[in-house]
Amino acid sequence: MSRDEKQEQRWRSLLPVIGDQTEWFDALVQNLFFFEMKGKVLAVEKPVSFAEWVKNTRQDGIVQEELLEKLAAMHKDMMKAADKLLIDVKEVQVKPDFEAFQTFVNIYEEFMQRLRRLERDFLLDGTGYDPFTGLRSPKVLFQDVERELHRLSRRGKHFCIAFGRIDNVERIEQYYTETQRNLFIKAVAD
Repeated sequence: MSRDEKQEQRWRSLLPVIGDQTEWFDALVQNLFFFEMKGKVLAVEKPVSFAEWVKNTRQDGIVQEELLEKLAAMHKDMMKAADKLLIDVKEVQVKPDFEAFQTFVNIYEEFMQRLRRLERDFLLDGTGYDPFTGLRSPKVLFQDVERELHRLSRRGKHFCIAFGRIDNVERIEQYYTETQRNLFIKAVAD
């Protein structure tokens, strides 16, 4: 398989996941806020495409395992929050608590943002993501920070970001083997 075909396969494998999550979110919101319209709102069916995608991606080794674990944990938290909202709405027949709904939306948005980043990385053939360290390239990092600042300003939330730099890289390159340098860089990135 050529590089271009592999790149397109990676990207195409993620499209149904993003689409299914979006459709599920729409159906969930309808059921949470228009529960009195039974029969007229979409049924809330949990999408299975994400679990299948994770399984296939692990086998192919196209995404760093740590990133897959983070995505899977976020997906699990998102599903738990959605289940709690649905149960509460069905039991008491009132719209969900604002804070509980906002918590769910924050998890959903973060999850979808990570999927879209991954999609963009696939399209850019990895130019925004270093698979060795798991760090973003500076260009993509600053775009992500700008987007995150905008998103958080709409929500009125605070966040913190830390930047690091390795000084005297020349010395490290001079005195250590490539394997040792890679282990050092990986340790700093983690």
